[in-house]
This record gives sequence, C-alpha cells and structure tokens, in this order.
Amino acid sequence: MQLEVKLTGIMSTMAVADGDRRARPHDCPRTGGALHQHMFNVRLDMQVDGPDNEVYEVDACHRITGSAENPWGNAFGTNVTLLETELAAQRDVDASRSRPGVLRTAPTTTLWRAHRYKLLPGATPTLLADPNSSVGRRAAFASHNLWVTPFDEEERERRRLPKSA
Repeated sequence: MQLEVKLTGIMSTMAVADGDRRARPHDCPRTGGALHQHMFNVRLDMQVDGPDNEVYEVDACHRITGSAENPWGNAFGTNVTLLETELAAQRDVDASRSRPGVLRTAPTTTLWRAHRYKLLPGATPTLLADPNSSVGRRAAFASHNLWVTPFDEEERERRRLPKSA
C-alpha cells in the first residue's frame, strides 16, 4: 500500500516595502509570499491477522568490527527494538540507519510463524513551527514521521462527527 499526495496552486502574495524581511528575492520586487507547510496524517488501524500485533524498529547500523567472525570488516547487523509504549513509539525516519518499522502479527500461519509487514514512512520534514505555537499545539502529530498507538474504539467514537439531520 502506498500513498502519494501532490499539491498544486498559486502563491498567495502580498505587497511589502523595500527591505521588509518578508520580501523574497526570487519573487517580484516588493512582493512577499507566506512560507508554510502542508501536513498530512494517515491513520491505519492495523488489525492484520487479528488484534495481537507488535511493532519493532529495525536499525541496520550495528557494525561488527575486529572479530574472527568478520575478518574483512564488511559485516554488519541490526538493532531491533520493540516499541512497547506510545511514548517510545514516536519515531523519526533515519535513512542513515535504513530504519523501517516492522509490524509483526500473532502467529496464525500453519507453521506457527508470525507474518511480518514492513512500514516505510517517507523521509519528509517534520513540523517546522515552534512546538509551543498555536500550529505546533494543534499539529503535534507532525513532530514525528511515525506514531504507533494502540487501538481504542472509545477514542475513535469521541472524534466522530455528528450525523447531519
């Protein structure tokens, strides 16, 4: 499953005085345009093979050096971390560590092996606004690339819009 979002539009410009800090030198003289971010949130309720799922972070960064098992020094390993709590599961993409998330389901196959699915959030900027700003408080979800939270039906019901008459 992959999501791609594309935006097009016209810059909302404003007149500014010469020397105004909002003036953008690559725009027309004495005009400015608002710098902003578009933030998207995708909620996936991952009840794959049932409700008993675990999410692990896998960092491919563990160098194995100076050992008899790796005489040429070209081997490396992974560090695997179970994301046990909602607080610990606020993660950022790190391409230097080839960091995917792995969703592991409960063992339900005929061989009693768990299915595994790779989560690959894109390497996109996180929220650039100050976390204490009005935008930062409203869009706290944008401060990390991936949030893993347990499913809570009551939480979903509280956020559901009322049905129109």
